[in-house]
Amino acid sequence: MERDYKDIVAELKKTFPKDTVKFRSDNHRPYIPNQVYTDRVESATESRCNLEIKELEINVPHRYVKSIVQVQIDAYSRDGYGFAVILGDPSKEPSNINTAVDKAVNEASLTAIDSYQMGWRDLAPYKMNDWAGNPALKHLLEQESPGRFRRGS
Repeated sequence: MERDYKDIVAELKKTFPKDTVKFRSDNHRPYIPNQVYTDRVESATESRCNLEIKELEINVPHRYVKSIVQVQIDAYSRDGYGFAVILGDPSKEPSNINTAVDKAVNEASLTAIDSYQMGWRDLAPYKMNDWAGNPALKHLLEQESPGRFRRGS
């Protein structure tokens, strides 16, 4: 039996297993790997999720790539945006445009999926000085730790 939209969104919002959150080596910021998000979306939607690149701008003179994608689950869609810098010597033709395109599209996909609040509970304990410290989002912290059940459930 296929899941309805409400059940899919509830599945997307579920807490990930303990130790899913990783930390970047360059700035030590917390993140959840793209593959984890992709696996959750595929599982929750039973592979009934569509991703469409709505806009892709490759601006070589200004050395950036901009992407807008749309994630569609059932009849509902959400847009996300991504941006990447084309690295290399500005006086030479860039050789890493494909890498920049991949980064921009992946970021756009994550931005769209983020609007479903996937991973918010897991990242909230690390974002207290940012968005998670807002009293309106206190419910995200009403759990023992990432990967655990909410108290009182």
